[in-house]
Amino acid sequence: MSSELSSLLQLMRGHRRAFAAATLALVASIALGHLVPLLVGAALDVITGAPARGPLAPLVRSPWIAGLAIVAVTAGSGAFAWLRGRLSARASEGLCRGLRDRLHDHVQRLPMSWLDRADTGDLVQRCTSDVETVRLFLSTQVVEIGRTVLLIVLALPLMLMLDVRMTLAALVLFPVIFA
Repeated sequence: MSSELSSLLQLMRGHRRAFAAATLALVASIALGHLVPLLVGAALDVITGAPARGPLAPLVRSPWIAGLAIVAVTAGSGAFAWLRGRLSARASEGLCRGLRDRLHDHVQRLPMSWLDRADTGDLVQRCTSDVETVRLFLSTQVVEIGRTVLLIVLALPLMLMLDVRMTLAALVLFPVIFA
């Protein structure tokens, strides 16, 4: 396991900043996405004349301010989501370019006797499909795993602020959903 991780870290050299920036954009997108329901709740409190509740209630004085805030926060969340996708795609493409270069160097160094016996189409197909699998994993699956974890981590404090009993009831179901 550690040799695979060290190989991956070695391949990430030169692309770590892009992966880190994509992670920060992911955090910003999720955090802004969690604000929208709070803004909607505050707007409904203003419209219905109910007492202001929630952490954003003091900021929302009229439905127009709430509506503009919802649009701005949603646009910001979308912009950060786009940035995350762009940065993670750029970083994974760069990483796979390095992997392709390493594969090319490796194939160039193989003995001619081995290359004479090997099926060329199989060798080319295996190299291209394996690199594509790694690229897709890095650009989509790793980001999706991180997004899921961050959704849970960032939502829990908000849920606890709103209602502790409902949060605990939701957390009871986590092991069942996970299993």
